[in-house]
Amino acid sequence: MPSVLSSWKEIAQFMGTSVRTVQRWEQEGKLRVYRPSPYVVLAFPLELQHRSIIRLDTDQVRRMRTTRQTLACNRERMHRNMKRLSTLRTHVVSWRERLQSLRARLNTPTRSDRHI
Repeated sequence: MPSVLSSWKEIAQFMGTSVRTVQRWEQEGKLRVYRPSPYVVLAFPLELQHRSIIRLDTDQVRRMRTTRQTLACNRERMHRNMKRLSTLRTHVVSWRERLQSLRARLNTPTRSDRHI
């Protein structure tokens, strides 16, 4: 590992991303680089490794938030579906009782059947 990285390309390769991304990070103040002159950029790998660790932690936090949001959304859906299921069960019982009643009527002889 070199002790100093002396170009955007070297910094980007070290960080495993594109030149444009590391330049944007530098503009946003998220990446510490040194500029001894306007056309020279320097970075130290140890400082960049620290940046990678922070970025990884930030990504983990973002994933955790997304997971929590997904779980909350799924919990709400589950409660709605349980209410719907309860309502459907009530309807099934009602329809089953109606069906039994209709079957009983069909099996009972009518007045016209008695005369034959």
